[in-house]
Amino acid sequence: IKVGPRLALSFGLVLLITAVIAAVGVWRLQDLAAATQRLTSTDNERLRAAVQWRQGIDQNWIRTRAALLDSGTSHLAQWQAEMDATSRGVDASRKTVEQLLQSDEGRRQIADIDKAREAYRKPRADLFKRKAAGEDISALVDSQLKPLSDTYIAALRALEERQLLLYERTRDQATAEASQGRLILISAAVLALLLGASLAWLLSRSITAPLQLAVRRAGQIAEGDLTHPINVQGRDEAAALLDALHHMQNSLTRVVANVRGNAESVATASAQIAQGNHD
Repeated sequence: IKVGPRLALSFGLVLLITAVIAAVGVWRLQDLAAATQRLTSTDNERLRAAVQWRQGIDQNWIRTRAALLDSGTSHLAQWQAEMDATSRGVDASRKTVEQLLQSDEGRRQIADIDKAREAYRKPRADLFKRKAAGEDISALVDSQLKPLSDTYIAALRALEERQLLLYERTRDQATAEASQGRLILISAAVLALLLGASLAWLLSRSITAPLQLAVRRAGQIAEGDLTHPINVQGRDEAAALLDALHHMQNSLTRVVANVRGNAESVATASAQIAQGNHD
């Protein structure tokens, strides 16, 4: 292969390696962007909503217990208004969680929460009615209502813990993908450097070695030394130069041989003439 196509092929390989590295980088960045999107939007929003849902129920339980254990009934309306406001926030959080759920396990947990919620709400409503009627139900708050509240909140906490687990799993996946992408890019860059250096060395060697041989043989010919062989390999410009030097060396060898033969003939004739004169 001539020098021009050889250079073009080498630079083409370098460009191809660069394109492959860029493609790998884009591919890994897309995976990382998808994981980051899940982490910062879907998983994060679902976890935050689950936490707010559970915290709202915690707050309402504290208000419920305080209202039912209050010695009077004058603050019942205020307690109820605060609980209703919190319940609206709880409903919004619940809706967000349900919209972002993607697994059957999550839906099963929602069903468990609904079951615990219904088991808690009816006795609570009944105790509020009895409290409003002036009945002393303080003994029933911790004995009957609190276990139901604990079950309700435990179901919510289980949902929250699962969402936290999913969030941490997505975060770890994003971290792993970032590390893997970095390793792939570094490996590809090192491979590209090694391959590029090898190609550069081979290309330089294939061009400079014949040229160095041509320089040495030309110097030897200039000094009159025609004994060193010139081996021609390849079909590129350097090989053409060596071939030309080879032909020149052969031509000069023939010229020198002819001159030497003519000189010897002249010397022989001169000797014969001189011998005749003596006779």
